[in-house]
Amino acid sequence: MLLVALSIFVVVQFAGMQQDISRHEILGTARATALVVEEQLRAGISDLKTLAALRPSKDEDLELFYRESKAVAEADDGWVRFTKASGETMFDTRLEFGTPTSRLEDGSDFEQAVASRQLLVSNLFYASLGGRPQFSIHLPIVEADQVRRVLSISFPVTVLARLLAAQQLPETWTVGVSDRTRTIMARHDNSEAFVGRRVPAQAPRVPDGQTEAFFPVADAGGVPIYLTAIRSELSGWEVVVGLPQAEADAPLQTSLLRVLGAGALVLMIGISAAWIVGHGLSRSMAQLSAAALGLVDLKSTPAVRSAISEIGDVASALETAGERLRDNDNRLRRAQEHLARAQKVASIGSYEHDFATGKSIWSTETYAIFGQSPETYTPSAANFIGCVHQEDRALVAKLVEAIRAGCESPGADIRIVRPDGNARVVHIACELVRNAQGAITGYLGTCLDVTERSQLERGRLELEAQLHHSQKLEALGTLAGGIAHDINNTLVPVVALAKRVRDKLPAGSQDRRCLDMVFEAGLRIRDLVGRILAFSRKETAAWAVVDLAFVVRETVQMLRATIPTTIEINVSVGRATPMWGDASQLTQVITNLVTNSAQAIDRAPGRIAIALDQRSRAEGDALVLSVSDTGAGMDEATCQRIFEPFFTTKPVGQGTGLGLAIVHGIVAAHKGAISVTSEVGRGTCFEIVFPLLVVASKPENPAVTAAA
Repeated sequence: MLLVALSIFVVVQFAGMQQDISRHEILGTARATALVVEEQLRAGISDLKTLAALRPSKDEDLELFYRESKAVAEADDGWVRFTKASGETMFDTRLEFGTPTSRLEDGSDFEQAVASRQLLVSNLFYASLGGRPQFSIHLPIVEADQVRRVLSISFPVTVLARLLAAQQLPETWTVGVSDRTRTIMARHDNSEAFVGRRVPAQAPRVPDGQTEAFFPVADAGGVPIYLTAIRSELSGWEVVVGLPQAEADAPLQTSLLRVLGAGALVLMIGISAAWIVGHGLSRSMAQLSAAALGLVDLKSTPAVRSAISEIGDVASALETAGERLRDNDNRLRRAQEHLARAQKVASIGSYEHDFATGKSIWSTETYAIFGQSPETYTPSAANFIGCVHQEDRALVAKLVEAIRAGCESPGADIRIVRPDGNARVVHIACELVRNAQGAITGYLGTCLDVTERSQLERGRLELEAQLHHSQKLEALGTLAGGIAHDINNTLVPVVALAKRVRDKLPAGSQDRRCLDMVFEAGLRIRDLVGRILAFSRKETAAWAVVDLAFVVRETVQMLRATIPTTIEINVSVGRATPMWGDASQLTQVITNLVTNSAQAIDRAPGRIAIALDQRSRAEGDALVLSVSDTGAGMDEATCQRIFEPFFTTKPVGQGTGLGLAIVHGIVAAHKGAISVTSEVGRGTCFEIVFPLLVVASKPENPAVTAAA
């Protein structure tokens, strides 16, 4: 056995030496060929740098530079293009100077050279003139710390083919050049049939971080070959040299035959001995193999019979391991089933994302929450972002960025859109996943469908806002009522005594005119107090059956004289059943709304439209009164506050801020509802809906309030 092992060792060592010799020969040829190609590129770069030093500073000298460039390019069977950084070509030596040029054939490589501000060797492209395959070398010219122009020299790929053919390699060898996109640029046999084709996908390439590699592969015809690839650090191209393995291994095979012939007899003796021993082991090993494979499918371990104690021990260990694996698998399955049921009951899904692989794992409930199917949907960070509502994607991106930075996420409510278009609100929360070294490798999170809870919370907040607003109005009404009563009590003797003293004074006297002013001021104050009392729910309304159509016509006729003639008033009254209400308060509503509309239009020409009609609703018929204008309009923030007491947009001294608050109170007292729509620059429209209450439903002690 020792002799057999020694013979095998000698044969293996000898074969390795012969293979190393063949490999170094192929590598040497590939390196030499790659060096020739790189020298051609460096010659072109040298020409570019020489021309760049001769470039003119003025456009007037551009034609001379064109001739110099053309002479240099034609000497190398190439052509030169002088281009602005924007892509505008200043000249092209393929054309006469001043001739309009075509588009850039290698635009992407040109833009990359401008962006990097570094010299760049292009990939293969086809010239727009003649359609020949070419490659270029781009030299960005930096002026004032910016790329202003780019000088490029281009060559036909036949230049490379001639260089490869000049190496005079055997006909059985294959030599070629491919660019960074793995497109074939040239072959040593100058075969244009291969130029422009992509290198087969199964063909190996130089690994990243290396400049050369050696591969034993098969060519397109299935013939085994040795392939050597050299990657140029200057251009990123690969020079590939291949030859049949049979040709490279011919010396090795001759030597091996000699060595094997000498050791054949020894090996036959060794094989005979090994067969005798191995036949006894093969059956036992086959049984062990079957038992080991059974562990994968958690099957019972078959019995193994062998006279060798070690094999028996291995069989016993396999049987014990199989029992433990089956038990652990049953526990794992039960735990997974319990977790899935718990997530379904709680409507909570879980997910995990790995930063290194970019892969995500979703639980069954997560798929259900997002409305996706595990068979058709692949979880990933990009696909998850695609499920998020457009307005919430920035928030999710910030959460992921914070997690990558090592910050724990506090959780957030986001909106998702299911494939059927249904939008849901989901609460997501994540925690970091770290490896043994403490580095962040991903995150683990949960998602909870909180759509219904979010809707209930939004409704609760709206009700709270309405309650706070109602309480504020009630408090202001109480305060205003108390103050108004005190002012009214104080005002009675002032108005009465002023009128009495005024009447005793001669007409036209200075004192009488002064008391007239006092009396009129008292009346204005009394009117203001009346409005405050109406707002504070202190006045008693006179309820009766009211013809609202008549009230509208009478009020508009009364107001027409006080509104500028530049404002047109249109009144449209349809069918209107008499309603139960206070005629004076309804008159005040129309007066306040029309007056506000006129003030909004101001002195400009405009139109006020007043419409009254009766509508049928599920809860009963109602009268709909609308007042619209073409005035300045209001923004959303103003519309939210116009019914607040003492809120006004008018200058100081021109408004009390109670007009619309009183309107709101009167409408509420009549069990109606008022709404406003407005647009800045387009005008405003108030719409009031009065339900047609029957007379029998009026209260016994009607106290109609004028505030909400």
